[in-house]
Amino acid sequence: MHKSWSKACEAWAPNHPLNLLLQDKSLKSSRLAAVSNALLSKDQVFTTITTQLILNLSYLLVLLVLVTIIHATMNLFVLPQFNEIFESFGSELPSFSLFTLEFSSVLTVLLILLTILLFIVSFSLKKAQRLNHKPSWIVRLIPPVAAIYSNSQKLERTIADFAYPKHSESTDSDQEKRIALAEKFAIGDQEVALITSDLLSEFERKALFKSRLLTVTVQLLVVYTIASLLIAFYLPIFQLGVIQ
Repeated sequence: MHKSWSKACEAWAPNHPLNLLLQDKSLKSSRLAAVSNALLSKDQVFTTITTQLILNLSYLLVLLVLVTIIHATMNLFVLPQFNEIFESFGSELPSFSLFTLEFSSVLTVLLILLTILLFIVSFSLKKAQRLNHKPSWIVRLIPPVAAIYSNSQKLERTIADFAYPKHSESTDSDQEKRIALAEKFAIGDQEVALITSDLLSEFERKALFKSRLLTVTVQLLVVYTIASLLIAFYLPIFQLGVIQ
C-alpha cells in the first residue's frame, strides 16, 4: 500500500508535501491517513478560495472596463468641449475640472494597466486550477493574491510538520509550539485532525479577508474615479450659469 501511494504521488504530484513524506523511510503508516486527509481538506479549501477569488477578479474586471470607458469618453469628448465653451467666454474651467482633464491621460493608463494585470492574473489562476499547477509568477504583483498562495504553502508545510517534526521548516512561533507539543505528548491522529482543522479555518478566514481587501481596494478606486468625473462635469455647468 505504501509503495503504491508513493508511486502515485511521485507520478502525479512530485512537489506535493505528501510525496516528500512518502519518500521518508521512517514513515509510519498509521500517521499517513491523518496527513493525507488533512492535505486533502486543505486542497479542497484552497480550491474553494481560488474559485471565489477568480469570481471576484471577474467582477472587478467588468467594473474596471466600464469605468475606463466612461473615464476616457468624458475626458476625450465632454470636458474638452466645456473647455472650448469657457474659452469662448474668455474664462477658464474650474481648477478641479482642469486638474481632472490634465491628469486624465495618466489615470486612464493606470486603469488600463490594472485591467490588463487583473485579466492576466485571473487567466493564470484559471489555468493553474484547471491543470492543477502553480500559477504564474505574475500573481505576486497583486499582494493579496500573493499572500494567499504564500499562506497556502506555509499551511502545507505545517501539516507535514505535525506528522513529522524533524521536517519542520516553520518560522511561525505558535505553529512551532504546537508541533513541539504534538511531538512531546505523541498525540494521535484525532488530535492532529482537530489542530489541522483549526489551522484550515484560520487559513480560510485570512484568505477570504485578503480577497475582500482586494475587492474593496479596487471598488474605492472606481468610486474615486466616478466621483471625480461627476464633480469635474458639474462644476463647469454651475459656473457656466454664473458667467451667463
